[in-house]
Amino acid sequence: MKRRRTYYQVLFVRADAPQEIIKSSYRTLMQQLNAHPDRGGDADEAALINRAYAVLTDAGKREAYDRELRSQYEAAVAAREQTRTAAPLPQVGTTCPFCSSTHPHKKGIPADAVCVTCESPLSLAGREHVDVTGLRKTRRIDKRSKLLFYVRWPQTRPGTGFTSDISPRGIMFETVTELPVGSILKIECSRFSAIAHVVNCRDAGKFLRPNWKIGVQFVTLRFKSSRGTFVSDLA
Repeated sequence: MKRRRTYYQVLFVRADAPQEIIKSSYRTLMQQLNAHPDRGGDADEAALINRAYAVLTDAGKREAYDRELRSQYEAAVAAREQTRTAAPLPQVGTTCPFCSSTHPHKKGIPADAVCVTCESPLSLAGREHVDVTGLRKTRRIDKRSKLLFYVRWPQTRPGTGFTSDISPRGIMFETVTELPVGSILKIECSRFSAIAHVVNCRDAGKFLRPNWKIGVQFVTLRFKSSRGTFVSDLA
């Protein structure tokens, strides 16, 4: 279902836009972009632009409208939180957990094995962890590092994000993209690659500014350096 535009979106202005910007955008739409019916514009669209302008240029009406938008926003966030349930953690059998391609490893999967189709790691996560304490004689991974993530394969343009927390079994990262709980991702960063399972997705954005905190659990994990960033639980 198509999401209804806000009055700010109708006038192509930010939610904190001053009156001068709102009036300028209105004039541009009606005159230069020919939104007015007398200039060949759509009558319904022109009526919507006029309603938006009337509300956003009246201080009292704009304040009431902003309260309504915030109420709708908070209700939508609460509804998403109530309906999210974690899906079972996928298992590595004879196929890649990300792209479902068959792999040749029947009895044991080598630590450096990757899928021949999507190049995702195939070795199960769990025997090693990320050194983020600085207590070991190893170079720790930066807590805020850029990563790429794929939600399908092939995918021409991956999503981007930044890690905000790292644990032995998974990571938390921030992105502008909402990812459903239960999604399976391929994650690439400078120090490791992984197949991960989304276990939580929290809206951490500001009003009309999307930002999502995504918590993932590693399914498979492959380190790009054998020393420095990661150390074994058995060491």
